[in-house]
Amino acid sequence: DLGEYARADTLARSAVSLRLGAEAGDLALARARLGAVQLALGQSAEAEATLRQSLDVLARERRTEDADGVRLQLAKSLQEQDRWDEAEALYRQSHAALQARYGARHPETRVALAALAGLLRESGRFGEAETLYRRALTTARRLHGDDHPETAEALRRLGALYTDTGDLDRAARLLDHAITILRETYDRPNVRLADHLIARAAADLHEQDYEGARSLLDEALEIARADVGERHPVALAALNDRAYVRSYTGDMEGAEADYRRVLAGERALWGPVHSEVATTMASLSTLLYSTGRPDEAIELQREALGLRRQLLPPDHPDLANSLY
Repeated sequence: DLGEYARADTLARSAVSLRLGAEAGDLALARARLGAVQLALGQSAEAEATLRQSLDVLARERRTEDADGVRLQLAKSLQEQDRWDEAEALYRQSHAALQARYGARHPETRVALAALAGLLRESGRFGEAETLYRRALTTARRLHGDDHPETAEALRRLGALYTDTGDLDRAARLLDHAITILRETYDRPNVRLADHLIARAAADLHEQDYEGARSLLDEALEIARADVGERHPVALAALNDRAYVRSYTGDMEGAEADYRRVLAGERALWGPVHSEVATTMASLSTLLYSTGRPDEAIELQREALGLRRQLLPPDHPDLANSLY
């Protein structure tokens, strides 16, 4: 949760070692936690293998409640590999099982629904995603009321979807409401608020309101640094988006500095071989080219292309981006 993935990996592997020879189901759960860490580290294929092994054991041991959570992680590993159909089938299976066991209002059921909606949004099926996000918002309001952080999270997801579809006025209203809820709920700003500010800044970026986006991103970065440090995914997301703003407003030196800090942070979090590292390299390469440094740009883009060829399927659009 703190973004300390290397330490999490060490602890997860130690847990597996300690469980060797223990009850099969307990060892499977330790392996499932390791799979979740591998997924956070961007090792989606390795995570898939670990999680499948865990799920097979849990199914054999008839530990169906534990298996549902592992199935969600497995679906995410497939989604990260752009295996949309397989991931969707697992998300739907998990959601149906959790809803049957706990009901629609249970936190685990709602997590599964949000994960399914996220896949639909990421794969461009915005109408289906909107239906699920609206259902989640209705449930959050019934359970927690209009002014609760869980309601704010449901508003953020729906608002981000409207940003994707270009319904920017509606996106801004929902995101502003979510931010207000969090400001009034917590005694001090935290990383959850920072995440909401980044989502709101995205709507401003779509409107080409770079000044408004920059102000939100500066605040988000300051909050995230104080709460979880700069080498955390939320802080790095704020820094990355600020680099984009700086490049579009002519501050090329500032944009380069931000991109290089993002790159250093991502390498510290996930290691040198990760899709987010490749994406930042590609962005920095484009910036270097636009500032008249083609040799540096080519070298960096070749490195990004090499990573993407190693990590992504051959028909992935990010490969086309690097080749272009």
